[in-house]
Order: sequence, then structure tokens, then C-alpha cells
Amino acid sequence: IDGLLRQSISTVKTTFGDAFVNPDGRHRLGMISPVISEQGEVVGALLLETRLHPITDLVAKHEGVGRSSEAHIAQPTADGSAQMITALRFDRKSAFRKIIPDALNLPINQALHSPRSRILHHKDYRGVDSVLAMQTIPATGWGLVVKVDSAEAFEPVLELRRVLIITTISCVVFVLVCYMFCFVPIGNRLQRTASAARKIMNGDLTTRITDNTQDEVGHLARTIDTLARDLEADQTMRESVEARLRHQALHDELTGLLNRKYANSVIQQLDKDSRGHHSVMFIDLNGFKDVNDLYGHAAGDEVLVAVAARLSKQIASTEGITLARWGGDEFVVILPHCDEEAATTLAVSLHDAFDEAITTSAGMHYISCSIGLATSSDAKTLDEVLLEADSLMYEQKKRQK
Repeated sequence: IDGLLRQSISTVKTTFGDAFVNPDGRHRLGMISPVISEQGEVVGALLLETRLHPITDLVAKHEGVGRSSEAHIAQPTADGSAQMITALRFDRKSAFRKIIPDALNLPINQALHSPRSRILHHKDYRGVDSVLAMQTIPATGWGLVVKVDSAEAFEPVLELRRVLIITTISCVVFVLVCYMFCFVPIGNRLQRTASAARKIMNGDLTTRITDNTQDEVGHLARTIDTLARDLEADQTMRESVEARLRHQALHDELTGLLNRKYANSVIQQLDKDSRGHHSVMFIDLNGFKDVNDLYGHAAGDEVLVAVAARLSKQIASTEGITLARWGGDEFVVILPHCDEEAATTLAVSLHDAFDEAITTSAGMHYISCSIGLATSSDAKTLDEVLLEADSLMYEQKKRQK
């Protein structure tokens, strides 16, 4: 606790501790948050605990993807081992009971030391060959593993290979028989059919034979065309799913805005750009908690969606601006190559966007915002600018209160 307390006070940021089971048997997460005076000085810290289920429930959703798919989280113990804090799909009593020794070097152990996401083929905690993706969660030091059994992961590929092999063998046998007993025109048709089958097998799914003759050769050609269309449709659907997953990885599910991960990548990229200065705005909603408490989270979600739409409308006419939902009711606006004066003008327009009440299914809500604005310099990186904007936003929020 002393180390976390010093870290929270020195960084002026909320620091996450360990997950634990309280005396009532409930799963909790410990946090330490600095207390800042009106002069902006750290005068103390709050030790908090919150429910762990909102996090573990999100992880458990991965079990619905397939027969063996699952995701689990572990936290490091004092000796470097991995303590499971989520229930495993095939071991429901594992949460806070199962500890994986560091010496086993299983993926969940490796995930505690993987700041960048990794994908590997390895045995899981059951000893079953699996395809796993892992990453260390930066704020907590937890290890996250998402996995699926290799047999299930490669099943579509093996089935596709089997279909292609069977189709190719059938085509070759059919071509040989027809070549021996038919005339040259039929032989030419078979040669074209075999050539198309080879192209499909090699990945050219746009190949079509288009033989409408009502005989065996024509039927085979149409069968291959159907297979090619089905494979092409499957490939298109797979690419669509991959594109959707890439979109979900970089966008907030509720508001559709870019998410914190994307905003951080923009900040890192702009830090490498020395052509001029960049500005960052940190926006926090005032009165949002009252909406959640009085009208429920459904109304709160409607407010967040409406706020995202208003902010997007205000910056729509300016190119290059990144608007992202940072988390909860916090938003970040990144303005590349923008000095403080121009950024202040935009901040005023964003603040004015809250003058009109927000209408939801629960009624009308008057929401305002606090905005912290900071601009980079030759001696100040964008990461430092972001922290400064966050601090300025909280100072404005305290003044408004």
C-alpha cells in the first residue's frame, strides 16, 4: 500500500491495487486516489474499493464466441506467480483460488510481462493446444489472455482444405475418363474446368467456368462455380468480420467515437512530429452522475450519445482533429498543429454546445462541462500536456462546484 500511495501522490493519478475477496466473500478491487487542494497541491489520498464484477463480466462474454473460447485475467502474487481473478470456463471455482506458479511459464504467466499484445500457439492451463492472445493491462499490471482451442480455431481451414482436395481429385478423375472416351471439344471443356479448379484451389475465387451445357461436364462446371461463389462469400464475410473487429478495437461501443487506445496512439505519433505545437483538451461532464443516480444508466447512456453527437458536430468543419471518449463521462480532443489561441476558440464553442438541454427518454437534462486545455512546447511532450489538461479540467470543475 505504501508503494501505491507514493505512486498515486507523485503522479497525481488514481492507482489500482490488487483485486481481493472481502470478508463478505465479494470480489473487490482496491484503488488509491490523490486528494488535491484548491491550490492544486496533493494533500492526501483516498483508499477506495469497488466491485470487480463489471470487469470480470466483460471478460466472461468471450465464452459465447465458440465451444472452447474464453478470456481470463490474473494478477501477480508476491513471488511472481499468476493468481486467477476471473473464473475459468473449465474451472468455475478458480477465481482467487487457482495460482499458476511462475516456473510453469504458461501463457497467463507470460501475460504478466507482455506490455504489447502477443499471439502464440501454446498449451493452455488444461494442457490443451490452443491459439492465445495475451497482453499486460498497463494500469493494473494484470495479465489478460484470450484463447481458443487449436482444433476449433483451425477447423474451418481443415474443412476447406478437405473440400478443395476432394473437388480437385474428382475433377482430375473426371477429366481423365472423359478424355479417354470423348471427342476433342469435350476434352477442351474438361481442360478448362480443371484449370479453373486449380485457380480456385490457389486462391483465385473470382474464377468462373460458366458452362451451361446440360451434361455431366456442365454439371461439374456449375458445381465448381457454386463452390467458388460460396468460398468467395465466406472470404468476404470473414473480411467484413475482421474489419468490424478492427473498428471495435479503436472505437467506443456506446458513442461510436474513437476510444482511449486510439487517442493514445495519436498522441504518441504527434510526439514524433516536431513541426509546430499541438494542443489537447480534456472534457468532463458536470451533472452526469445525477442523471445516472436519478434516472438510471440507460438515461445516462442516452446523454453520452447525445454529447458525443454535439461534440462531433462542433469539430466536423475542422480537419485533423481527433475526438475520443477517454472513459466514463470524459472526452479528449487532440488538435495537431494548433496553437493555444485557436484551441481556446474551439474550446469556447464546445462549451457553448451544452447551453441547450439534452432530451432523453427520461426527460430533459441540463448538462455542462469542464474543459482543461494545454499546448505542447519544445520542452513539454504531449503526454505531459495531457496530464496538464486533465489537471486544469479538475481545477475548473472544482471552481464551478
